[in-house]
Amino acid sequence: MRILIYSYNYYPEPIGIAPLMTELAEGFVKRGHQVRVVTGMPNYPERKINRPT
Repeated sequence: MRILIYSYNYYPEPIGIAPLMTELAEGFVKRGHQVRVVTGMPNYPERKINRPT
């Protein structure tokens, strides 16, 4: 099965839902599924917002 996980937080974020989403994706892969993860840039260690010029 092909699975798409869309999550704001993912590894290497150590907080929030990131550890759960990472574990979920790895579990699907171990069971033979093809997994893609769509996520943003991590906010760790600090948040930075870039604005277009």
